[in-house]
Amino acid sequence: ENDTVLGPASDGGYYLIGMRAELAAQREKVLRLLADINWSTSTVYAQQQDRLRQAGLSVAGLPTMNDLDTFSDLMHARNLNGFYLHAFIPDIRVILPVYNEAENLEYVLRPLIASHMFREIICADNGSTDDSPVIARSLGCHVTRCAERGYGATCLEAMRHIEAQGGCDVILFMDADGSDDPAHLSELLAPLVSNRADMVLGHRAADRAEAGALLPHQRFGNWLSTFLIRIFWKHAYADLGPFRGLRWSALRQLRMRDRNFGWTVEMQIRALKAKLRILEIPVRYRRRHAGRSKVTATVRGSFRAGQIILTTVFRELWQTVRRHD
Repeated sequence: ENDTVLGPASDGGYYLIGMRAELAAQREKVLRLLADINWSTSTVYAQQQDRLRQAGLSVAGLPTMNDLDTFSDLMHARNLNGFYLHAFIPDIRVILPVYNEAENLEYVLRPLIASHMFREIICADNGSTDDSPVIARSLGCHVTRCAERGYGATCLEAMRHIEAQGGCDVILFMDADGSDDPAHLSELLAPLVSNRADMVLGHRAADRAEAGALLPHQRFGNWLSTFLIRIFWKHAYADLGPFRGLRWSALRQLRMRDRNFGWTVEMQIRALKAKLRILEIPVRYRRRHAGRSKVTATVRGSFRAGQIILTTVFRELWQTVRRHD
């Protein structure tokens, strides 16, 4: 009854175009019908419909469907009724080390929840005395508790929780102060899900960092640590930032042990030793959303964290030397 049929997609595009056989056989005419459409916009369906009608063709519409163009589309679709590709969706978990971040948690967690990317969001609480655990649970997140103070210790406790559930496919680490930008979630996760990388690091590029987000002593400590890694392990890391993802199998292979602020540098050194496929991508880095840092807000805290990081570097170096003796 109609010359053409279009299936509209929920993002404004279309998932199907059909036409009579005699029309489809006219190659040049078909190409003109498809030419100069502003593709990858929310008006593609409307443009195509208008183009067909301007050519004197009748158009029938099909039911609207969800078009899975991107990784984010796929993760969002997992919550739709009737979705049947669950077996193909990776099990992704995120760990956020938390210590008295009640002012920031809702700001940080809501975009993660809205992304629909995570099977579980784990707030790894490190003995908070404010309402951080209450806020996390009220938003549907799982809370692990670690009485021992230390960044690495609380991450290891969260990992034990995941291990007890049989593990996962991909794990993401990010801070709970709002400094890591969730706009980069897909960029970090896609290479891991597609098995193109074992570890993806968010590089806090200077041209993408908000003014005041990285203090001078933080920049120096980061430079010194990456310099030492380049000297001893011959790999030029750009950063030691907290925003990072790994395939779960790769993370288990590293046998992480650091229980304090040497966690990130230990991970990156051990990734080199294990010959993991490593990718760094530039990410935007923001000032913390509210409150003061528990570590870098004071010179004493920064100095202590720097000591721990350098101790970790030389501990890993000593282990490497002993292994080759």
